[in-house]
Amino acid sequence: MHPPHDERTFYPQLGIHFLLNESQPIRPEVWIAGLDDLSSGTPDLNASLKGVPQGAYVIAAFHSPTFFDTIAGHVPLVLAEHTHGGQARVNDYFLYP
Repeated sequence: MHPPHDERTFYPQLGIHFLLNESQPIRPEVWIAGLDDLSSGTPDLNASLKGVPQGAYVIAAFHSPTFFDTIAGHVPLVLAEHTHGGQARVNDYFLYP
């Protein structure tokens, strides 16, 4: 399976809200912020955190870990994925010891 050509229109067609430099609450005190890809777009940290309540726990998600230096110190948890062939994966060992 190949990635969709235009993610910005593909995901909404499936009912998936694509977080592009914006955030949404998971719970009132926990928010997830999605940032654009650094290599093919324009990540905007300020836009992605707009509307997040003071003191909320923020999880940031983006594609390339090269954005870590920019976001460091702004949110407590970052999830970045850039694997090209599976450098990182969940093994059955972790699921079924």
